[in-house]
Amino acid sequence: VLGRSFLLRQFYVERTFSERVRLVVGRDFFPRGLNSDDHTGFLRSLSRQGVTDYPSQIRGEYTTDSLEVLSGFFGPSGEENAAAREWGGFVRSEWKLLDLVSAGVNSSYGKSKTIGRFSTDLFARGALNENVGLLAALQWTHRSVSSGSSFPQTVTFLEPFYQPLESLTLRYRFET
Repeated sequence: VLGRSFLLRQFYVERTFSERVRLVVGRDFFPRGLNSDDHTGFLRSLSRQGVTDYPSQIRGEYTTDSLEVLSGFFGPSGEENAAAREWGGFVRSEWKLLDLVSAGVNSSYGKSKTIGRFSTDLFARGALNENVGLLAALQWTHRSVSSGSSFPQTVTFLEPFYQPLESLTLRYRFET
C-alpha cells in the first residue's frame, strides 16, 4: 500500500455468526503453532523486502471453552519479492487441558515460484500462574525448491517467559 512509504501491517474485517463461530478476512497473523517468530518465519523473511509480514488470508474460527480451531487459506501480502509470493492453506487446533496448560497441532501447506513446503507443529503452553510459564514446540517441515531438490527440517524449542507487567514479556528461547 503506497509503496515503501506506508506499509499496512494488519487490517482485517471479521463477521461473527454465533458466540463460537466467526470469519476473518484481511491481513492478520499467520496462525502457526505458538504464533512465534520461529525458524520457518525467519527463513521465509530472507527473500522479502527486509520486513517480517502478515499474510493476506481468509480464516474461519471455531471456539469453545476448551477448544480453538482455525482453518483457512492465505496468500501473499504484496510486500514479498515476486519469487516469494506464497499461497496455501492451514488448519490449527489448540485444546485447553487445565486452567494454565494447553496443547495443540498445526498443519500448513504453502507454494511459491521458488519453494513449496508442508509443515506440522506440535506445541504446548504451561504456566505456574499468569506471569510465569513455558512454551514448547516441535515443528517438522518438508521443503521442495524449484531446482527439483527437497529436504526435511525439524525445529524444537523451549521458551520460558516472565510477564511482570501486562505490556512487558521477558522470554528466552532455546532452539535446535
